[in-house]
Amino acid sequence: ARLYYIGVQLAGLTGFLAVLAISGLLRREPPRKVVPVREAPVEPRAFTYLLWMGLGPAILVMVASLFMGAGEAWGAPMYNLVGVVAIACLGDRLGISEMRRLAICALVCVIGVSGAYATIRSTSCNVLGHMQPACWPAQLVSDEAETVWHEASKGRLGIVGGDTGLAMLAGLNAYDEPSIFTGLDMRFAPWITPKRLQDQGMLLIWQGSQTPPRRLMPWVKALPVKTVMLGWSRQAPPVAINFVVIPPGTHDLPSDPPAPPEDQDN
Repeated sequence: ARLYYIGVQLAGLTGFLAVLAISGLLRREPPRKVVPVREAPVEPRAFTYLLWMGLGPAILVMVASLFMGAGEAWGAPMYNLVGVVAIACLGDRLGISEMRRLAICALVCVIGVSGAYATIRSTSCNVLGHMQPACWPAQLVSDEAETVWHEASKGRLGIVGGDTGLAMLAGLNAYDEPSIFTGLDMRFAPWITPKRLQDQGMLLIWQGSQTPPRRLMPWVKALPVKTVMLGWSRQAPPVAINFVVIPPGTHDLPSDPPAPPEDQDN
């Protein structure tokens, strides 16, 4: 399991090496007639800096994963400069024909990877009925949230909280552009203050049963719960999304952060 992260990263880099090979940059000797694109070699200090910035973070995380483990998504932003490192190392082999091949490979990769991702996600959501974050209809969630709020309150929707993932979806495309009360904890959402909560109120949102999770009960109290069945797949049944409107001017709102997950069942 400790080698999983490194294996995933190396597997992902095989595509990069394949593009370099197809472009002709991994050949042992450059052809006799090459018009190099790069005019001057990279200075040693600049190359050392580039090597460290381009590969250093990725290597550090790989080493750390052997001891602490790491999710594969950690590596996603760490290869932005790997192409620049390759050009710095192989720039003397880069000519007009190599540039054309690189451009064609880049176009194929962008279209191919994007198309494959869209196909896999669409199949998973609409054919197999597997709920994933990409399956949520963000616009529909935002529309339902604003509809529920404006049915109960005349003011704009200023704050959304509850299930943080759904709250972010509710505010993503909302016309009122509400703030997200992350984790219902002001330590993680310093833009939310007790006065702002009292002045603007808040829309709570969560998935599943009408009975709110324990951490939301101090906020819900005896307020009415509205449940909306939200369609997200062509095969799977709709999911129940629950809303509670805490109107502006509400007093005695919880001031302490909610209990962490391990304490909620005690």
